[in-house]
Parts: sequence; C-alpha cells; structure tokens
Amino acid sequence: MTIEEKSTAYHARGCNCCQSVLCTLGEYTALPEATAIALGCGFGGGMLSGNVCGAVTGAMMALGAACTAGADPAAEKPKGTRLCKELQKRFQAQFGSMLCAEILQANGHAICDRCIAFAAGAAEELIRENK
Repeated sequence: MTIEEKSTAYHARGCNCCQSVLCTLGEYTALPEATAIALGCGFGGGMLSGNVCGAVTGAMMALGAACTAGADPAAEKPKGTRLCKELQKRFQAQFGSMLCAEILQANGHAICDRCIAFAAGAAEELIRENK
C-alpha cells in the first residue's frame, strides 16, 4: 500500500484530515496511532473553523516530529521552518490555497482525499530527504 493509499484509508475509517496524515506518517514520527489520533482531533476542518487544512497541519506536525529532535528548539527551528514552508509551498501550488474553507468552496468534500494523499506524500518525501 502506498503512503497515499494508507492516508486515505485512515480517512475512510473516520479520521479527520489531520489525523489521517499524522497516523500515516507514524513510522517516521514514532507516535503511537492513538496519540496521533488524540493530537489531531481538533485540527480537522481547518481547526474546526475552515482555516488551514488539517492535512497540512498533520503533515507539519509529522515533519517536526520526524526531522527535529526537540532537544534544542533554537538550533532546530531553522530546519523545521524550512521544511514546513516547503510543504506549504507545494500544497498551495497543488490546490491554490491552504485554507480548508476555500478548498471546499471550490471543490466540495470530494477533494479531501486528494489533499490528504498529497500532504502525506509530500511530507514523506521531505522526511526522507531531511531525516
């Protein structure tokens, strides 16, 4: 199963966009599935308010967990920031926005699986390149 298929399978199980991406990338973050689900519960639907897409926030959490050690925030901040900005750039280029409400208004809920799969795949690529 590809990373994209795995991420949409989580969504089909009832996970929100953030949870789907964060759970999918668990092999890189070492977060237990239950922890990823708990952490991501308030980030679906653009933080429950149409703001930044949950797939993006889940991917950004995974990038931080997988690519920084968390031991020295000041030293690790530039790397984490660079990776997250690159993810945002790719997502924005693909979907025209990072805002859940704008993406849904233009495409309807059918787009969610594409957003989830894209964010998970892009994050995995960045993790593999920067681990």
